[in-house]
Amino acid sequence: MYGLLLENLSEFIKAVYGEEQWEEVRRRASVDQPSFSVHQVYSETLIPKLAKKAMEVLGITEREFFDQMGVYFVSFVGQYGYDQVLSVLGRQLRDFLNDGLTLHYRSKRRGFVYYTMGQIREVARHFYKKEMKIELMKEEVMLDTTHVTFQLTFDNRVFCQTNLTLIREEKHLPINASLLFQIFPFCIVFGSDMVIRSIGASLLQILPSLIGKKVTERFDLVRPLIPFIFQMILNRTNNIFELVTVEPVIPEAGRDNRSAELMAYAENDEAIDKNLRLK
Repeated sequence: MYGLLLENLSEFIKAVYGEEQWEEVRRRASVDQPSFSVHQVYSETLIPKLAKKAMEVLGITEREFFDQMGVYFVSFVGQYGYDQVLSVLGRQLRDFLNDGLTLHYRSKRRGFVYYTMGQIREVARHFYKKEMKIELMKEEVMLDTTHVTFQLTFDNRVFCQTNLTLIREEKHLPINASLLFQIFPFCIVFGSDMVIRSIGASLLQILPSLIGKKVTERFDLVRPLIPFIFQMILNRTNNIFELVTVEPVIPEAGRDNRSAELMAYAENDEAIDKNLRLK
């Protein structure tokens, strides 16, 4: 895991409980580093080890420790500019949450449920001036992944009022479709039937036979971990989507150099068998 999470843990303990308590936690956990580089990768065992000793030293429960640490994270990342990213994800809290009141959290890491709850509640308070109640509805482990369902409760009246105004404004947006295709040369346009209607010019060079085919037949959805259906996609407008071609993308005979260059640009360096990955 990145040192950003570990540095958040150490700074949280020092800010709330004092430098001496952090030193005691570090001593009991046999961790030599007094601090962590935010972009360096560390062992996945460090946070569980430090958290366990922190709860012993501070005399608090797992829920109290991770919830407080999650709350502190929101202000902590502000010094690195990540708060600016969070602040543009929606005008209202409902926008930030993709219009949902039920939140699904999946992670291969264990023990971060309360950490996530603290983060979400503080985002609501810090950026949207809303008090949020979060209820843990269900927690289950599927293979190596923890799947948690949260129920979120907050005042949503402002979203309902502004949404009507936005609908009226969107009808008069002076944006031509051709402009969007210039901005996104690898874009894919498909309808509710999942049939591809149009694609960007660069993608057309690489996969000219896509139009008219179902996107689900030509691509697999790598992330997010949701069913590859139209309504589920609409419900995740703030998510990063990653698609990978079902079949390897093999250069065709006679393809010009420009097409080969585009394919090399679009491919992920870690892709196997020349499968094309799009985000």
